[in-house]
Amino acid sequence: MSSHRYDPSGTGPSDEAGRPAHAVPEQRATWGQEPQPAWVAEGRQQSRAPQQARTDWAQAPQQPSAPQQPSAPGEPASAAHAAHAAPEAPRRPVRDRYLDLLRAVALLRVVLFHTFDWWWLPLVFPSMGVMFALAGSLMARSLSRPALGVVRGRMRRLLPPLWLFAVTVVPLGLMYGWDPGEDGGPAGWASMLNFVVPFGAPPFPEQAGFPGGLLESSWLMDAVEVLWYVRTYVWLVVLSPLLLALFRRWPVPTLLAPLVLVAVTERWLAIPGELGNSVSDFGVYAACWMLGFAHNDGTLKRVPRYLLVSVAAFAMAGALFLYTRGAGFGTSLDEAPLANAVWSLGAVAILLTYSPSWEKLPGRLAVWDRLVTLANNRAVTIYLWHNLAIEAALALIEPVWDFPFLYDAFGHDLSGAFTETYQAWVFVLTWPLVFLAIACFGWAEDLAAKRRPRLWPDGGKSKTTTPKRRAGSHGR
Repeated sequence: MSSHRYDPSGTGPSDEAGRPAHAVPEQRATWGQEPQPAWVAEGRQQSRAPQQARTDWAQAPQQPSAPQQPSAPGEPASAAHAAHAAPEAPRRPVRDRYLDLLRAVALLRVVLFHTFDWWWLPLVFPSMGVMFALAGSLMARSLSRPALGVVRGRMRRLLPPLWLFAVTVVPLGLMYGWDPGEDGGPAGWASMLNFVVPFGAPPFPEQAGFPGGLLESSWLMDAVEVLWYVRTYVWLVVLSPLLLALFRRWPVPTLLAPLVLVAVTERWLAIPGELGNSVSDFGVYAACWMLGFAHNDGTLKRVPRYLLVSVAAFAMAGALFLYTRGAGFGTSLDEAPLANAVWSLGAVAILLTYSPSWEKLPGRLAVWDRLVTLANNRAVTIYLWHNLAIEAALALIEPVWDFPFLYDAFGHDLSGAFTETYQAWVFVLTWPLVFLAIACFGWAEDLAAKRRPRLWPDGGKSKTTTPKRRAGSHGR
């Protein structure tokens, strides 16, 4: 949005004669007004001098205002004055690029973990806790509007990408040997409704065929098992109006209540089956979700930083103790739900406490600006399709060992080097396939958000609007 303001340097917009716009002589301030003789103007100034001397002391200093632009010939002066007196349109809220960067790094960490299966990655960066905290912050900001409409809007933005994923993946599984009723009977088929609204865990087989045998038999299980995140997200969205009200009334007890739930279900009251998994996942990440409430409300800023960081570090040390006593090093942090919940909560608290609220990525991080924008605009698509991209990358790399000319040329050296770097090659090849999924399926996120579908929304192309000419004006 551009506005013409007073420019004391004389570098403002110029008129046709090359003069600065604000340098228009005073006697030409209004069209059709004749200049007055100098002696008339001097007389009026002298008659006003005593009154001005009496009132100047009570007037607050004012900033120099922009000169009024002369109205066009045939246009009333009052219309031009009204146009300039109209208030400026409010600026659109600027995205916090620090939070966008955290979301992009979280997605990168998810793909890294599912490719290399490094057990220590969740300790370095608890990506799921970060993603739930960011979503909770956005939810709290949205709940300044009526709750029912906010919940419906969040569900609307999540479900269409899920439906597109389901109608692509599920028919392939059904055509190649998957029978949801084989183990659960009618209940197994009824659980397919979780692909429509995932209040529960969608079913998936341990083995299923694929056209031409291109993918491993576990492809469908790997594709569907990531939907636990969608299920947990749905429950947190639905319960957010209640959780936010409780958090604002009793912040600390409400924040700690999910940890108590996890401790009870892990130590004393184990819930079997997928219901137990649903309760555990909800408890592990509900605290991070509500920490997003605190970030949005500014609660974290009211706590001294040294105190918050000290408490978070102490809690993380306790989580590390629980982890080593339970699952132990070499095992994923997910295998110790209470340790995972406390560790994620402490790490997210520190990340949000030091939130610098960038309007743009600073310094060398600016190189990644477009990829960060793309990741945030296609976060659901990347998460839903990345496991299938990994499976496809594995299928594309497998035949390398069958190329006899490579083996004849390089022998065991190539085979050994390729074996040692096998997972790295899978990771590299996964990203072009993820980008292909973005191009093929990402448009569903735009439709869900009621936007015009975009092929590659990385912010690289900015739309420019040509101002409309007034009737009767002639452009060149």
